[in-house]
Amino acid sequence: MTDEIKRHWRITVHGWGGEIVFDPSTEEEYEYWRSEKPYEDMGISPEDEDSALAHYVWENSSEPGMFPNVPDQFQNDCNWFDRDSLCHVYGADFDTAYVTIEEVDGTDWDAEPIAELVGDMTLEDYAEQNEVEFTHVDVEPEEEYLFHGFSEEKGIFFSGIVSTDESFDPYKLKFTLTNLPIGYCIVTDVYYDNVLVDNFGADTNSKGMTVEIISN
Repeated sequence: MTDEIKRHWRITVHGWGGEIVFDPSTEEEYEYWRSEKPYEDMGISPEDEDSALAHYVWENSSEPGMFPNVPDQFQNDCNWFDRDSLCHVYGADFDTAYVTIEEVDGTDWDAEPIAELVGDMTLEDYAEQNEVEFTHVDVEPEEEYLFHGFSEEKGIFFSGIVSTDESFDPYKLKFTLTNLPIGYCIVTDVYYDNVLVDNFGADTNSKGMTVEIISN
């Protein structure tokens, strides 16, 4: 069958979500960044900076070594998103995810819409109406203390096109949900007819940042 007589369907997942990393930490790092000591070591005031760790991460990533008074065991010259040995995921959060499905005129990322099948329906509602299958991946670190970084974003996290010889079958659409510490449930993969759908990429706006050491 030639490409000209195939039909093409764009699947979009959008909402709130972002880039999330977790990395092992220690009780010492946890206690240090919760105390007043890092403010003194960096010469800043808690009145000006809510999070000493966030200030350190932002400033030190652009100019490593700029805070020599921070003890060696708490120095870290890498970017926050590189502290990801336990997990590094990107996508929409299931609780706020919406799905759009439309027929388009080709397989390019900017293919023109022909008809809308599903418009801005929550993924939860769409799944209930169409008996969508979810594969759950659980990330459950054993470490007691964790570095947590989160770039909060809003917009399109997934946009991919599938081609078929027939009408779109909602029962062939599947999603992978990755469950992370502190309650994240992120839509990380989309499948159609058991084939992974390629993501053309995201189109999001930054809404905030979090970096912290947490007790797991």
